[in-house]
This record gives sequence, C-alpha cells and structure tokens, in this order.
Amino acid sequence: MSSYSTSVLGAIMALTVGGTLAIAATPSFNDVKPSPSSVNQTVSQRPQRVRGTEDGDKFMEQLNLTEDQKRQISAIREKYKGQLQQARTNIQTSNQELETMMAGNASNEQLRAKHQEMMGMRDKMNDLRFESLLEMRQVLTPAQRSQLAQLTQERKDNARTMRNQRRNNNQN
Repeated sequence: MSSYSTSVLGAIMALTVGGTLAIAATPSFNDVKPSPSSVNQTVSQRPQRVRGTEDGDKFMEQLNLTEDQKRQISAIREKYKGQLQQARTNIQTSNQELETMMAGNASNEQLRAKHQEMMGMRDKMNDLRFESLLEMRQVLTPAQRSQLAQLTQERKDNARTMRNQRRNNNQN
C-alpha cells in the first residue's frame, strides 16, 4: 500500500463514528491508579460522553461536504454507532475486571486470558472502525480525501507537540 493510500486511510479515520481516532478510551492498567471507591464503581455509573464528535464535525465543515455527502456520512456513523458503543463498553468492563483481578489473587494465566480477551475486543472494534472508514471513503471525492489527509496530519502533529509539552512539563 502506498504511503499516500496509508495517509488517506489514516486521515479518513477522523470521520469514524464520533470522529474518534484512538482505539478505546480505556487506559492500560499501568496508567490507572484506581482509588478504592473507583474499583467498586461500575462502568454504567461512569459518565458517558460522545468522544470526537467535535473533531468529526470540524473536519466535515473544512471539507465543504455537499448536503448529500453529509447525509451519507451521518447515515454511516449511525449505522456503526451502536456497535462501536457496545464494543467500547465491553472493553471498559473487561478492563475494569482486569484491574480488579490484578489487585486480587488471580493467577498469571487468568490475567493473560483476560488480557487476550480484551485485546480481541479491541481488534473487533478496530475492524468495525475500518469498515466504517471504507464506507465513508467512498463518499469523498479524491480532492476531499487529499484535504482530509492533510488535516489529519496537522492534527497528529499538534497532538505530538502537546504530548511533548506535557512530557517536558512533567519532567520539570
């Protein structure tokens, strides 16, 4: 696959359900220091938000989509929305179970199995995202695909800059 095609596919990710670019919003257990009260908190008690919709909408505006294109992309988003939300919820639940197991007396084999289960869920969610990307890609003109690739690269560059700034601030 050419680097242009790779860039276009990466760029079109901005238009996925909710415009998300990341896998799931679930950090690894290494990044999470659960408080005693959060360990007992269920996923359904956590506030839910629609991630990435602002970015997706911003990209749609900048691409000057026709009304028909907007309608088609909205229909694709809607088609995958429930499946992706369910996948995200399943991953969050599995991650919480893994955290509980890590804090408990689970064996290494049990922890590996839970981790593999969670990774399989992430793979399935990524497959859903990719399928939605392919459908959305068909809606865009070649010029819009190119423009989206450029906008996405700018977004990645900005995210990298912000990450480096946070890293530098944390080291001081």
